[in-house]
Amino acid sequence: MLETIIKGGSMMLPLMLESVLALAVAIDRW
Repeated sequence: MLETIIKGGSMMLPLMLESVLALAVAIDRW
């Protein structure tokens, strides 16, 4: 159970970081 959560989190973290970075870039370009 815990391993699944950790694996899912490690998969989701890069996606979240990417979306945050994309948002920052979009705001920066305004």
